[in-house]
Amino acid sequence: MNKKEGLNKISGCDNSNRMGDVIFVHGLDGDAFTTWQADGKTENFWPRWLGEDLPNVGVWSLGYAVSSTAWKGNTMPLADRATNVLDQLELEDIGSRPVVFVCHSLGGLLVKQMLRHANDFGNADYQRIAGQTCAIMFLSTPHSGSNIANWIKHLGTILRASVSVAELEAHHPRLRELNTWFRNHSQMPQIKILVYCEKKPLAGLLVVDETSADPGIKGVVPIPMDDDHLTICKPRDKNSQVYRRVKKLVEEATAQLPGTKSETNIRQSFAPDASRLTYPPETIMPQQHMAPSNHAHQKIWSINKFSDCKYPAFISYAHRDDMATGGWITQFHRAFIELLTGNLPRDIKLPGPAHLSGWNGPGHGQLMEQLEANIRASYCLFIIVSEHYLTSDICLQELKLFKEIFGEYGFRKRLFIIAMTGNSIDKLVMQEEWKNLVPDGQIWKEFFGLPDRNEPISVITNSDNLAPDFTKKLKPLVKELADQIKEEKTEQHI
Repeated sequence: MNKKEGLNKISGCDNSNRMGDVIFVHGLDGDAFTTWQADGKTENFWPRWLGEDLPNVGVWSLGYAVSSTAWKGNTMPLADRATNVLDQLELEDIGSRPVVFVCHSLGGLLVKQMLRHANDFGNADYQRIAGQTCAIMFLSTPHSGSNIANWIKHLGTILRASVSVAELEAHHPRLRELNTWFRNHSQMPQIKILVYCEKKPLAGLLVVDETSADPGIKGVVPIPMDDDHLTICKPRDKNSQVYRRVKKLVEEATAQLPGTKSETNIRQSFAPDASRLTYPPETIMPQQHMAPSNHAHQKIWSINKFSDCKYPAFISYAHRDDMATGGWITQFHRAFIELLTGNLPRDIKLPGPAHLSGWNGPGHGQLMEQLEANIRASYCLFIIVSEHYLTSDICLQELKLFKEIFGEYGFRKRLFIIAMTGNSIDKLVMQEEWKNLVPDGQIWKEFFGLPDRNEPISVITNSDNLAPDFTKKLKPLVKELADQIKEEKTEQHI
């Protein structure tokens, strides 16, 4: 098996309909393959086992140069490596579906640094990767450093410790700062964190003790294992505790838990379905169909012309709602783009896909500026409401920004509310902040079934076509939006 650097495809990575991606990230002196196989046997390469058991998930293994000493090879500072890996992930379109990271040792620090960069850089592609990160498994990751780094550094010039070892020193200020950011970041509660730690010494030294393995996040308890630092990431069979835990973690993240719904039912229940969107345009809201004054017309179109937009829509939703429903919102987005394209004449081209908010980080600083910029670059706003949307401060901030930018008329004209479940929309319209923001008479569109109001209708059929019920519901909404775009183009030529 080739010890290839870069993002290695293990299983299911070319399946465009896969439910999620799992990325294995090795640590110091590791590689993309031998780190994850017991006894050095290729048949024990357990990422491939995961692909066999979960064929609808993409399994990847990251390889990168990270040596403990200069004698063994080259290495790169953690911050630089994180930027490099984010670029590799973006090249493979990682971030368009749920992502789970499985990390050994320093690999966990690398993933944390990647999330930090995604938060700080203001790059929309990197934010999307972070936003789709729904779970991380840390296997003996030294969140506050490792004693072995101190030991190697103590030997000094004999081993010529690399920059990676220097960054791994126990209680290194850089690691403390990174972990403080990680555990206090506002979106960490949305990412499921699991921690396993070694209890056996390696060559007489406990490389990562329980204290360092603990990221300090409330509710996250390090699980001690009868392994040393090297064997903890090498389960011997599918009955091993680590393998079973990772498999369950991925199943939960991609909504494929055994005993709940079959894969077909998940896709039918949560994909964008078109037949229940049957509301006649005149029932949406009288105000939306009243001819606005010239002043109102000029105001909204001067703010945001479709021809000047980067995104046809900004889709505001809680990442956990998409994750819990097997990618319903992701599929809604694809259906929306397909139908909108079909409703526009050939001379009006979409600027690209909609902007999926997913996870926009804390509402302040550089990321807040990026959030506002993305809303300004969008033609309209879709709010997709389910249980987790109700408690999302970021979603509320997106709604406030949209109203501030688009004004009252734009709020009525270009705001579309999609209700995935009946209970969630019932609760939402009773919230005081919602009442203060949303005008009386603003109509939401139900995309849930009857009599079960707590399950969204299907988006696609078994043959990957848009479901008739879903299409029937979405078509009038898309037509209304397309008519606005065409009318705007006509006005511009007058």
